[in-house]
Amino acid sequence: MEKKLHSLKRTIALFMALVAVICFSGCIRYSLTATVDKDGTVDLVLLYAMQDDYSSDVDDTEDLEELLRETGYEFKIDEYDEDDYTGYTISILDIPLDDLERTVTDGLDMEGFRVDENDGVYTIRWDTTDLIGDAESSGVDGKMLNQYGGFMRFCITIPGNSISDNADEVHDTTYSWNLLGMSEPVLISFTLAGSYPFPYRTKVMVNKDKTADLEVLIAAVEEEDDALEERIGIFEDNDWEITEEEGKKVTAIFGEKYGLEIEEISEELQALGIGYEGFEVEFDEDEEIYSLNWDALAIAGNADTSEISSSAKKDYGPYMTFVLELPNSAEDDNATEADGKILTWELLDMDEEIHAEFKVKKQGFPMWVIGVIIGGVIIVAGIVVMIIILSKRKKPPKAPVPAVSAVPAPAPAFIPTPSSSSIPVGLPQQPASPIAAPQQPASPFAPPVQPTSPFAAPAQPAPAAPQAPSQSMLPQFGQPSGFQQTSGLPQVGFQQTMGLPVVGMPSSNEETQQNSDPQLPPPENQG
Repeated sequence: MEKKLHSLKRTIALFMALVAVICFSGCIRYSLTATVDKDGTVDLVLLYAMQDDYSSDVDDTEDLEELLRETGYEFKIDEYDEDDYTGYTISILDIPLDDLERTVTDGLDMEGFRVDENDGVYTIRWDTTDLIGDAESSGVDGKMLNQYGGFMRFCITIPGNSISDNADEVHDTTYSWNLLGMSEPVLISFTLAGSYPFPYRTKVMVNKDKTADLEVLIAAVEEEDDALEERIGIFEDNDWEITEEEGKKVTAIFGEKYGLEIEEISEELQALGIGYEGFEVEFDEDEEIYSLNWDALAIAGNADTSEISSSAKKDYGPYMTFVLELPNSAEDDNATEADGKILTWELLDMDEEIHAEFKVKKQGFPMWVIGVIIGGVIIVAGIVVMIIILSKRKKPPKAPVPAVSAVPAPAPAFIPTPSSSSIPVGLPQQPASPIAAPQQPASPFAPPVQPTSPFAAPAQPAPAAPQAPSQSMLPQFGQPSGFQQTSGLPQVGFQQTMGLPVVGMPSSNEETQQNSDPQLPPPENQG
């Protein structure tokens, strides 16, 4: 390799000598063109030419061919004759991209040319200060070249769109710099998979907890190829989760990341190195507002839509869209479409950079806490209801309250005994009732029977010492209603029950008793 580079140095030294001669004339055409292939090889083409008046200075190429042959690289020399400029183009083919810096710097003796690689992203920088200084010291400037149709430039064609560059002109995937007009080094970044189209859709979802989720639709294709695999590999190398979704005719490949800080969105997208340079999210602490800006005009301008199928558009909408989903309405935006809190930009229709301002309002009471509280209340209420139901099942039923009959129960017939023809033996006790009047003693000489119901009226006091029945003990007709003490006979007329008068008619047994007692007046004379 060192022998090849040494021979190439001698060849380029001759080139530079010829260029110096041309520069003094002020009418030159000089360019270095690099074409990068997907396989990582580079073809270099060096053009030098001058107006016809000076063309004899570069006619002899025999020594040049011999030197190029010794390098071991495949090369070719072609004549150049265009616009009164005559010269040659020297092509060196199939130089590995990893050796491009050494080939240009050591072999072509061009100082300041650098090639860096990082995670599949190649960056070329070329500080042309020395080259431009030599040209300008020879009396060459941009105005003079323009006047005579000359130029000094660097061109590079890459597999796809660049990630970033400062080129003066861009045509498809060819980037050009006017070296005499450069005030800064040449700069371009790209990938070998750069020929793959820009992601179909980029979606940022901002959450209420000030985190963000990213979803990039890498592609929607009918079949995968090596270029797509390389593009997917870039996402995987940056710790993105890859998922697939089967559509009607296409397969969608997504890259996803969750739970990022909002300020980390820019870093995550730019780290992919596929065109998100310029995507910025900033936070104003004083205003508590986020500002999102993305200059995607260059990407959209260089987009290749020829490989986007109609099936993909049917399933996933327009190609090259950016979606921002917010927890609240945006403060300001220039979205091409807004659906509530979802903003959409169609990059191919944009004539200005994407811009949106939004706030993430403080959260209210957490919904999960509210759910726990409601659930707890429901559980407690259920327990209380169950306790009540079980307690009712265990409690014995209350005895039914018998209905009070308006007519007293019939008393048994009085049967006189030999020992007493006028005083009846005590009658049987009446059945107890919770609301019935207290039982009367069977005989004026017997103690009263105590009531058995808790609702019965208190028992009558015991009568005085036993004495023979007198006329005053006989029923008095025509007297006011109330208890009337008789000789063990059932009460006729009003009876006191729970403090209320109860009116009843005497039963047939009572009539029998009254008629059988010679001391009682006839029934027809009763009150």
